[in-house]
Amino acid sequence: MAKKTEWSGRSHLEVLSEIKTRLTTVLKDPLLSDIGTDATSEDLSASIALLRGQALTLQLRCYDDQSLPLVVLQGSTVHDVMQAVERATKPRVKQNWKAAVVSWSYVWKTYWLACGQVRLEDKSARLTDYGVTNHSELRFVKKQKRT
Repeated sequence: MAKKTEWSGRSHLEVLSEIKTRLTTVLKDPLLSDIGTDATSEDLSASIALLRGQALTLQLRCYDDQSLPLVVLQGSTVHDVMQAVERATKPRVKQNWKAAVVSWSYVWKTYWLACGQVRLEDKSARLTDYGVTNHSELRFVKKQKRT
């Protein structure tokens, strides 16, 4: 026989509403105030790692000259940063362009991430291999067509 829980007999929407209410309450804690209620498990893990000194904060300089903060674990690879870029831009795209969908495969085929004059070309390379440190600024650089 299934164990009865506090969620038994509730509809899916009621459970989601209750979880969102509880999450909002938890996120009022000053240490967690910068995390939104739509945060993913990766966002939460990154914030906790940052508080423990186990993560880097990077800035992604966008073409509109705004800066997006990225949090990645120490020892992360370029691929991990690419995933962080995708996660960080989703809310911004959703807010500014309601129905827009970003084709990340197109973005990564067309642009490199760069730190200073160094292009982060090898997805499996660690950030430290490219000299990326805490508070480094990244930007998109258009890939040149090979002749």
